[in-house]
Amino acid sequence: MASNKKNKVPKYTPFAKDMITLADFRAHHYNGFDMSTDGYYVGFANKLFKVVRKFFGNDDRFDSKIQRKLVLTLTCYVEDLVSGQGVWQAFVSLHKKKYGRELPFFETDDEYYSREFPCLQAVRFLIWYVLNSTSSDTLLNPCNPAAELLALAIFPMIEEGYDEAPDTVGRIRIVPEEKIGVPVYYQVRNLCMWLVDRCYLTKVADSRTLADNLTPLAEKFGNLEDDDFEHRKAYIADAFLPFNVNIGPLAIRAYEWLAEIMDICHDPEEEEFMPAVNELKSLPYSFYEYVEIGKDSAVLCNLDRERMEMSAYTMPDGVIPSHVKAEDSAFMSLVYFDGKWMLNGIGAQGLSGEAFDKAYALWEEKKSAMESSFAALMKGLRNKRIGVCANCDEYLAHFPTAGKQEDMDIPEDIRDCDNLLYFVNTDSTVTILPNWGDVVKLRGNKYYDKKEAAMTGLQLIMDHDLATSEMRQYIIDNNLIPDAAMQSVESEKAGKELFQNNMRFLNDYMSRDSMEVFSSKISE
Repeated sequence: MASNKKNKVPKYTPFAKDMITLADFRAHHYNGFDMSTDGYYVGFANKLFKVVRKFFGNDDRFDSKIQRKLVLTLTCYVEDLVSGQGVWQAFVSLHKKKYGRELPFFETDDEYYSREFPCLQAVRFLIWYVLNSTSSDTLLNPCNPAAELLALAIFPMIEEGYDEAPDTVGRIRIVPEEKIGVPVYYQVRNLCMWLVDRCYLTKVADSRTLADNLTPLAEKFGNLEDDDFEHRKAYIADAFLPFNVNIGPLAIRAYEWLAEIMDICHDPEEEEFMPAVNELKSLPYSFYEYVEIGKDSAVLCNLDRERMEMSAYTMPDGVIPSHVKAEDSAFMSLVYFDGKWMLNGIGAQGLSGEAFDKAYALWEEKKSAMESSFAALMKGLRNKRIGVCANCDEYLAHFPTAGKQEDMDIPEDIRDCDNLLYFVNTDSTVTILPNWGDVVKLRGNKYYDKKEAAMTGLQLIMDHDLATSEMRQYIIDNNLIPDAAMQSVESEKAGKELFQNNMRFLNDYMSRDSMEVFSSKISE
């Protein structure tokens, strides 16, 4: 741990029940640690809370729960900067690497902008980040006048809170195992879990729901009625979530965020561990074949027939189970750390070779079918992956052997639509959106309506249940919704520029709190 500010003795005074408590604030710390400076930040948070509560008044959209979340987020932001924790600086650095600019939405080229000290742009972003999470149906304009007024009202308090903050304990560092008795791998996993479950900027909205999504996986390792079922599910979650959830506004894995923090802080004591964290990657559950077996390592083959060296480090007693033989199969999730793959959590070892062979045959069959179907679709559509048809009959006319509408199980909304937008995914599925041809600007698209595109085009990017990831990326890469805009009280032009300049960020942002449990190469 490190500190980087002034020495002051904070005082803590109890507040009324509806105010922010020490427990509320400490819940964001690694392992919920209590620190001597917590009283100062809780006092600051409650001063801020009074202003925020007065600002929102009786606005039903942003109730006390949201206001508290906003205040705690801003307070943690101040603590982050004071302590040199690096979470905010990592966000800015990663955003610049991905999108070529320091922050989404706001200009950062004025003399008052800073990564290391409080700045208005950061406060405006955090206000948007918290308030926009209140609804999945609407997108709050980050330049909303009310949000801007709130930022202007509280920013002097945030500057003052930073200036008066006492010397604050810094971030948790990774240290050699011999110092604390915890292996480096598990230190990294614990820090990733903190980012997933507690950190103000990266914590998922509902970790319980994510854990519940692992129930089908837990059932594969035992009966739902087992007395040990809930314990098994919790163990899987503790191992799987830290490495496999897309977190924060950038929707990236926690280990990517951690690597950036370590790189920015660049503590000499951590330097030896940085390569392992930078190279860390994870895989969801899939089938593998054991090719070679050693006592503490093995060579695996994945469904792409690639060889992978696996360490037995995370297995019981650090050895490959004695009953596992070459050509046996395994069903497991893997993490790549310090040059080798390792078992992540619970896995099924010593399965018959037929388990892998069956999964491999199904994947090869599926892959071959996808490739041939994709080729046939592209040929029928004259190599146009995306297009607009007048109706379903016009779309089916590209495929003379497909049959008539009445002979096919076609949803009624697609059967009856008068402009149909389609996109061919590489897995050979076709995304068909009825009555959406008027928002995508394609050559020869007679249905394109600039006004409609301006109003609803952003839904193609923001609604991830509407279009596939591949379709959204194709639309972005080929600039197919150039008139899509956010609602703006300033002007239509301002709303358009805001969305167009931040489209890639918003597409990623909408993938936050998501994860892939099973490899797409296997059938669940």
